Amino acid sequence: MNESSYPFALSRQELRYEFVSVSADKEVKKVVVLSQTDENEIYNLALFDLLDNDELGSPSKKDANDLAKINTTVSCIVSDFLEKNPRCSVVRLHNEPPRQLVRDEIVQKELDEMNELLRKTDLSNLFNRHSNK
Repeated sequence: MNESSYPFALSRQELRYEFVSVSADKEVKKVVVLSQTDENEIYNLALFDLLDNDELGSPSKKDANDLAKINTTVSCIVSDFLEKNPRCSVVRLHNEPPRQLVRDEIVQKELDEMNELLRKTDLSNLFNRHSNK
């Protein structure tokens, strides 16, 4: 991962991270939610826009100019979560609209790159142990 990431913070005591995507014409608040699945220690990752009414919405189509930085930030968030929760795994369950699936493919590529790095350092069991491919 050669792309820099946006600063991010874990908000509240839930598995919710927030960051701001900055482009030439606007700033968009982003939320990454890691929700526990039916399997203990396995979390689903979802990316949302934080809307003006504080509700979560589908990511904007207009993020294309900083998509690489958004995806790098999501990868950094997953890494942060796994460092703090080394017995857990993060997966993507595909119940999203088609444009989200394209973004999921990019995020999966980043997850695969991180997994390869961890494999080289003999820590692959900490990251993405359960693949949903």
